[in-house]
Amino acid sequence: MGTPETSELFMVGRKQYFLDLTEPGNDAMGGMSLATAIAKLDYGLRHLPELAAVPAPTALGVLATRDDWTLDLEFDDAVPDGRSLLALTPPERVDPMQLDPITAVDDPSFSARLKANPNLPAFLKEAL
Repeated sequence: MGTPETSELFMVGRKQYFLDLTEPGNDAMGGMSLATAIAKLDYGLRHLPELAAVPAPTALGVLATRDDWTLDLEFDDAVPDGRSLLALTPPERVDPMQLDPITAVDDPSFSARLKANPNLPAFLKEAL
């Protein structure tokens, strides 16, 4: 069970919940609260064009520059190697996006968007 130092109050619908999702660690998510994660994701989506314009180092990028590392997937000969992936042209245009509410009950357009999804079978759309 969480402690007051690591718990946060979170509203779902009109009901309050205490969450304790923080876990210490050395990774980028270590110790991050849900509110902070939502804020970071919201910022990233709203600023996609600016963020997409700045090349960021990735693990694949670092590994692709090393001669002693290869990606060898036996099931598909058409898989490009790391250097080929780095040479791909980024998309010409990246639009900002809006983060939807993280729960269906707090998203008034959730049901309509779900029904509009072409991948949802008709029997599920009718059940909504």
